[in-house]
Amino acid sequence: MTPLPDSATALAPSAAARPGVWTRYWRWAWLIAMLGSLDFVYRPSDQVSQDLLSPDVLGKALAAVLVAMMVLPWLVRWPRGAWTGPLAWLGALGLWRLATCGWSIEPAWSLLRGGEYLVVLTLTALCARTLGATDLGRWANWVWAFLAAGVLSALVGAALWPQAALIRVDQALVPVQLWGVCPRIHPTGLAQSAAVLALVGITRWLNRGFSWPRLGMAALGLVVMPLTQGRAAMAGFVLGLLTLRHGPKPFRLLFVALLVVLAAGLLAGPVVDWGQEFVMRGQTPHMFLGLSTRGQMWTQALHRLDEGRWLTGYGAFAGGRWFSSELAPPGSHLPPRVTVDNAWLELWLDAGLVGVALLAVPVVWMWARLWRLCRRGDFAGRALAVEALAVLTVVAFRSFFVSSMTQAGAFEFLYAAGAAVVLAQSPSPPPSGGPPR
Repeated sequence: MTPLPDSATALAPSAAARPGVWTRYWRWAWLIAMLGSLDFVYRPSDQVSQDLLSPDVLGKALAAVLVAMMVLPWLVRWPRGAWTGPLAWLGALGLWRLATCGWSIEPAWSLLRGGEYLVVLTLTALCARTLGATDLGRWANWVWAFLAAGVLSALVGAALWPQAALIRVDQALVPVQLWGVCPRIHPTGLAQSAAVLALVGITRWLNRGFSWPRLGMAALGLVVMPLTQGRAAMAGFVLGLLTLRHGPKPFRLLFVALLVVLAAGLLAGPVVDWGQEFVMRGQTPHMFLGLSTRGQMWTQALHRLDEGRWLTGYGAFAGGRWFSSELAPPGSHLPPRVTVDNAWLELWLDAGLVGVALLAVPVVWMWARLWRLCRRGDFAGRALAVEALAVLTVVAFRSFFVSSMTQAGAFEFLYAAGAAVVLAQSPSPPPSGGPPR
């Protein structure tokens, strides 16, 4: 199989691209934002609301301030030009979240977290404005390296502190569940990182040929996914593979191979039994159909919306976070939660239907545009578009089961938004009749 050309270098940079600006400037801003997103302490939601000035919260705020100082000079230069396409809608969502401070049940928390979210959005928009397609691959590599570091830290934690990192799951095919210890990473977060790394490794392997780093990314993701037992992430991974059928020929061959493997698995009785045992994860059918108590949580959240503020919400990053621990009725078996495990429902609680609409439009725009670019055989950045579409598919699917897509630390989603803008603005090849006049 002849490797396809590296689309990150095949694309011509945009007029606004500045050689070396990623290396000199933006990668350090992203590094600060990524380090600020890490969690080292888990606390119940009621303690968070009582102590907004704890060291872990102040660390995130400090990182946001440093990034804001880095993006401010660029934002002054391009106050409106940076916000285009889906980033304009996401920017409007960020401003709306800040506006909810006026009626938030926790105004200080909404202001703090809303400010962090808007700062990272601004960084994303400015990268999409100032970086050409040549640097898009470098941006992606920075994000994937951060995800890989988080997954590797969980494996190191499992070796050093197995009792804290490997939680036993009774009557499950995989008897343990992997948690990140230092930093603290929930299994669902590890599962998404692993799914993204596996998809990126596979797509780059097919696009550019074999290399040990690409094999390592794919192997790391495929090994860690079962250990986290993140069923939604694994389903999103399969959906991401299905999007490859509109990519270059190697991707279409992988799609056919996937269908053959799935068909063979359905015909093999032991494989079906093992798959069912793994998916059930030791749960009763009632608990499984209730999505591990998510169904009860979502029902109670909808009842909370019936009480009012369904249009404007209860305050950005506050409504879902604090109401989630109150949603459990007295005597129920629901543990205190800091999320309702659904990005759309939590955003509805936080910012109302206005916020949901401001997020839905850019997600649909991004997916449709990347899908069109993947189907263009003459597009130089086709492989990059396939990679971004596969990642977006995983994140968007999991948004119905976790709330991470709407947070400031959703670096995979923010990269996909920036990639959609950069690739959509990349110059098209000249028509077959000759170069444009």
